[in-house]
Amino acid sequence: MVTLQSQDRRQGLFTVDAVNGQYHAWLLAEDKRSDRSVWLPDGSGVLAAYRTNLHDDGGQIGFVSYPKGEFHSITNDTNNYAGLSLSADGKALVTVLNNVNHRVSVPPADGSGQGTDLTSRQTSWGAVWTADGKLLLDLDYAIVTIDPAAGQKTVLRAHDGSVFASGPGICADGKTVVLTAGAFTQNIYRMDPNGSNFKRLTSGKNDISPVCSPDSRFVYYFDYGDTAHVSRIPIDGGASEPISKFLDWGGGFDLSADGTLLAYAGLLKPAPDYKVGRVVENLESGQPVELFDSDITSGPNVICFTRDAKALFLVKHQSGGDSLWLQSLDKSAAKQLATFKSDQIWDIHLSPDGKKLAMVRHSTDSDVVLLQTQP
Repeated sequence: MVTLQSQDRRQGLFTVDAVNGQYHAWLLAEDKRSDRSVWLPDGSGVLAAYRTNLHDDGGQIGFVSYPKGEFHSITNDTNNYAGLSLSADGKALVTVLNNVNHRVSVPPADGSGQGTDLTSRQTSWGAVWTADGKLLLDLDYAIVTIDPAAGQKTVLRAHDGSVFASGPGICADGKTVVLTAGAFTQNIYRMDPNGSNFKRLTSGKNDISPVCSPDSRFVYYFDYGDTAHVSRIPIDGGASEPISKFLDWGGGFDLSADGTLLAYAGLLKPAPDYKVGRVVENLESGQPVELFDSDITSGPNVICFTRDAKALFLVKHQSGGDSLWLQSLDKSAAKQLATFKSDQIWDIHLSPDGKKLAMVRHSTDSDVVLLQTQP
């Protein structure tokens, strides 16, 4: 039994024939995605950990009967359950209860401090600077601006319960906000800064992380569902085209301020000799100008140019907490700027004056939970 996405983009549980290897749809759903499942000992169905959208922090546990594929909720609360392990007699279930804290802060770009948290306990995946020094961010799947000095918040687009907005960006001319929106299928959208004229630009399986070109003519984004490349599309819509030389290894990328360079984590060598590194690519020639061997691990591949495009801010994911580094493009040794104990750095963007970073960090508290059937 596996979890897949069907051709009509519905999530589902599929059985696999052990003899011929063919997949058979068992349960298809537009509003649920199973992350992990285990068979009951009598084969009457599976217990499944599931989510109702890609970013949901509220993973729940349900039961799917076999072979009818009827779904029943077991948990229905505000907790986030992840992973399942069932006892041999099927009477006890162990899972992990995760409590994720998202926070947005503004630390100095030189690493001299960790900054004051502007948000806490509200879901956020990305924050960028506006020309007037405010932060544009996704907050509980709404698009808002926050004044870091005064703390004043303005909602540009509210979360309506069905469209999950995340990862916003704003074009240099100030006329267009770009964002990722969707539930399981995500696409790139654009809207006016006041939230009006909401328009979808892409139609791929999973298009994320939009970034406007400095001339505001194109939107660059990560095509995670079809080509696994950084691609671009005209700001008013039209045909998209892949841009990155290598396959993108995780979706983190940035454009230099003058629009001539693209930086991302790329798959430099495919299987069986996997080699992953950070790439700086000339957008005019399409050729890499710098390749950095890197200790890239699991987690978002956060990367950001300095204003003069002579160096990159990098994030390294470590068990004791993520660290922030500055890597010069002259290939001199990288300089560690800061370490954030027990936090995963999800996003960074440099302020217009180059003195501060907008940073999104996540920390997770976990407990093991035992669930038992009634006697």
